[in-house]
Amino acid sequence: MPTYPDPDSRHELAEDCRRCSGLSKSRSCISWGNGSLDADVVVVGEAPTAGDPEADQWRGGNLTGMAYTSRASGRKIRDLLADAGFDHDDCYYTNAVKCHPPANRNPTSEELANCRPYLVEEIETVEPWAVLTTGKHATETVLDDDSFDGFLDSVLDPRKSDALGVPVIPVLHRVTRRCGCRDSGTAARNTSPRFGSLSSERRTGDRTATTDCFSPRRTRCSRHEHGL
Repeated sequence: MPTYPDPDSRHELAEDCRRCSGLSKSRSCISWGNGSLDADVVVVGEAPTAGDPEADQWRGGNLTGMAYTSRASGRKIRDLLADAGFDHDDCYYTNAVKCHPPANRNPTSEELANCRPYLVEEIETVEPWAVLTTGKHATETVLDDDSFDGFLDSVLDPRKSDALGVPVIPVLHRVTRRCGCRDSGTAARNTSPRFGSLSSERRTGDRTATTDCFSPRRTRCSRHEHGL
């Protein structure tokens, strides 16, 4: 089981936020990013789910106030990256939207835009070697492109964010397996050598060479054209 994040690693960017009136009413608390501010990889999800109040510890960001602390996605992606060679302190975890959307719906474009300044501040503070985006909406937000067509054809194909100056690596969100698509955990595990190459190169001091570590391997599914 992956290491549960230290609450002291919670990177709170505002005492409160009311930019989205609907989300401020539906959330239990704001799910802020967490992890080392010297991390090599920033992992960006879409938004926290409602959470599981019965769980012993991994109750989800809406209840813990920390991104990627659910028993499903939270533990899964942390375990996945550990298998790929990244230690607990090598990764910083956050969401494109910090508050739980009611009924676990997709966040709106307005909500994503309202929260993007927080995300940009996090990425600029951490200055990672790469950003791993889980799902279409997280990828669109990081790349600042809300017309990102053919998401599945871009999975595991690194892209450069000119605005943020960092490679962006889209992966499938784990819930896509419900429609028969390959689970993002399996897909990313199959590219562990790719992440391993990033791990071995990340300390060289030449961030511009990061995308050269990756040989694109794509995952496609004609039946499901979004990543969440």
